[in-house]
Amino acid sequence: MATRMRIIGVPVQDNLNVWAVDYVLWWPVDDFIGKTGQETAEPKFRESVDSSLYLDYVGIFNKEEFINLNDRYKAEFLANSNKKPLHNEQQKRMGYVDQYLRQRLDIKWILVEKYEWETGMN
Repeated sequence: MATRMRIIGVPVQDNLNVWAVDYVLWWPVDDFIGKTGQETAEPKFRESVDSSLYLDYVGIFNKEEFINLNDRYKAEFLANSNKKPLHNEQQKRMGYVDQYLRQRLDIKWILVEKYEWETGMN
């Protein structure tokens, strides 16, 4: 199974439409999965099994927590010269996330989800 990352903004009032940015590469979620309960395992991600076929993980953050981590991960990703071929495309996605956070003041929770998807290449 292939996996992807997405960031989802969840509002709590007014316009109850969620927003999502898919194909996120700058969040190092694999560094945290499977380490829940260990002192250094921050942020904590939990299994989010909604079917018998796929195993997904989700981290839930308030806006301040998310912004602090997201800013750090963006800087680390962009400083990594090995990821330079992905910088332009990922910077666009980073911009979408930043734009949503500025425009949507009703967003209280941000989900960072690693999910499996079927590629059809079995």
